[in-house]
Amino acid sequence: MQKTRKEKKRKARKIPKLLTALALTLCLFVSCQKGPDEGLGIPYADLKACARVPWDMVIFDGCLYVGAGDYGRNLSPGRVLRCSLSEEKWEECGKIHDEQINRFVFLGETLVIPGTDPTGSWEWGGYYVLGEDGFREIDTIPHGVHNFDMALYQGRLFAALGVDTDSFPVAVSDDGGQSFSTLSLLRDGKEVSVFREDDYNRIYDFFIHGENLYLLYYDDLYLYREGGKSAKVGYFDFVSSWEGKYQLAKETYVPILAKTSFAGRYFFTTETLYVCDEVNGLLGDPQPLSPNGFDRIYDLYVEDGLLYLLAVEELGDEYQMTVLAAEEDGGFSTLFSFTDPLPAMSFAKEGESFYFGLGKINGDDKRNGTILKIDRTA
Repeated sequence: MQKTRKEKKRKARKIPKLLTALALTLCLFVSCQKGPDEGLGIPYADLKACARVPWDMVIFDGCLYVGAGDYGRNLSPGRVLRCSLSEEKWEECGKIHDEQINRFVFLGETLVIPGTDPTGSWEWGGYYVLGEDGFREIDTIPHGVHNFDMALYQGRLFAALGVDTDSFPVAVSDDGGQSFSTLSLLRDGKEVSVFREDDYNRIYDFFIHGENLYLLYYDDLYLYREGGKSAKVGYFDFVSSWEGKYQLAKETYVPILAKTSFAGRYFFTTETLYVCDEVNGLLGDPQPLSPNGFDRIYDLYVEDGLLYLLAVEELGDEYQMTVLAAEEDGGFSTLFSFTDPLPAMSFAKEGESFYFGLGKINGDDKRNGTILKIDRTA
């Protein structure tokens, strides 16, 4: 999960299909013969195995950043680690006062880590912004016990939160993150109830697609609109119900593992891959996909006009990881596969080098958290 995986796109680059097929066949042969290179090791080796799962990965300015921690078990990574890809050396780049680095988000050109679960007071929630001296903590979200996702939209910062049942779990900042205020969720012109019998009142994900910002509040899709009670702040308006139309992730703490807008459609995965087409200018209901017959997709991102997928299959006592790619005007092609005793939770790409974060959720394998590298130019 990396720089161009979600929000970041570069100009599309078309690849002739015949040359692509020949190149992919050769690459698959080389990968299977050589196997992956474990030269990047286990960055968070000092943590318990279950807290070394690479929940997310991102490449930014020549460095690979990797998630870790376990907020269900209160096992904080304590710091962020990154690897210089030119030197293949790990270094600390900021302290983390949260139990888990669950995802990396780009707010414009800025790399950010939402504060999933503070190790200290729950009075304020926050996030971490990457600067020249590493990540800097900003804790300005009132009662934002969990900050699961963030988005930059029309110059405003939005935060998807986990809060008590006395407040809406979405906040906005008009001053660059110095302060946040709560937004309302409306349906048929009336505020929806924030009361939840299980005491979980959470929004996990924003979707930016086209000119619109959406969020999922449990199984309901909402669209951000200007105006309402406060013309300055705006509100989220009900679009449609997705109840029974998609399955949640089975083992992770968040329901959606990865997401992106691509070729006029919106893709997300909960281990099952879904695509949303536009209906009357808005996102339609999610439809499941099994690209090339693969049913479990753990990660995805967009780069150079291509959508990449990470498929994971369990084969007895091993897992097979397969990378697929699709052009904007075509179907998916299988690039290469490899096997390992551990599944890959996330992946990243820089040039012709692919990086895979291995980790079995709730696992105690001594290799949990291993970062593999496959160089397709070898």
